[in-house]
Amino acid sequence: MLAPDENKVNQVINPQSKEIANQTKREYQKSTRESSPSVPKVADDQSSAVLAVSSFSGNRQGAAQPQTATAPSSPLAQALAKELLVAIRQHLPRLRQPDLGTWAEVFQQMLTVDQRAVSELRQLIAWSQQDSFWQSVILDAKKFRQHFDQMAAQQQRPARSQVPTKAQVIIPSWLREQEAQEAQ
Repeated sequence: MLAPDENKVNQVINPQSKEIANQTKREYQKSTRESSPSVPKVADDQSSAVLAVSSFSGNRQGAAQPQTATAPSSPLAQALAKELLVAIRQHLPRLRQPDLGTWAEVFQQMLTVDQRAVSELRQLIAWSQQDSFWQSVILDAKKFRQHFDQMAAQQQRPARSQVPTKAQVIIPSWLREQEAQEAQ
C-alpha cells in the first residue's frame, strides 16, 4: 500500500518520467542481483514513485532531465542578444563571454511568447544600460526579460530632480542668522 504522499507523487508524474523510473529500477535490480542475491525485491508501485521523484528532480546521477522544446532563435533575436552584450560591455568591459545562443533564445521568447516589439526591446536595452541602477542589475538576457515590465514602467516616469526640496534641506535659524551677519 502506498503512503498518502506517494499517491500524490504518482498522480503528478508524467508517463515519460514513470518510464525513466522503471528503466532505472530495472537496471538497479539487475545490478543488485549480480552483486548480492539476498537483496529483497521492493514492490513495483512503491519503487516507481520513489525512483520517479528522484530521477525527475535530478537527484540520481545520469537520470534524464525533462527537456523543454525551444524554437530556434531568429537572426533578429541573435542581433538583439549582441546589442545587449555591446551595451553592457560599454560600462563593464571585463564581462565574461556569455552564451549568445542562450541569450538569443531568451530574446526569441520575448518576441514570440511575450509579443514585444523590436523597437521597444532596442529602446529598453539602451535605457537599461544608461540607468545607474539597472545597468548593475541587467547583466544578461534572462534578467532583462525578468525585469522588462519594471524597467518599462520606470522609464516612463519623469526624471527626478537633483535639486533638494525645502523639506530635504532644513537650515537651523541660528545658522541663517550667522550667515546674514557675515554677508553684511
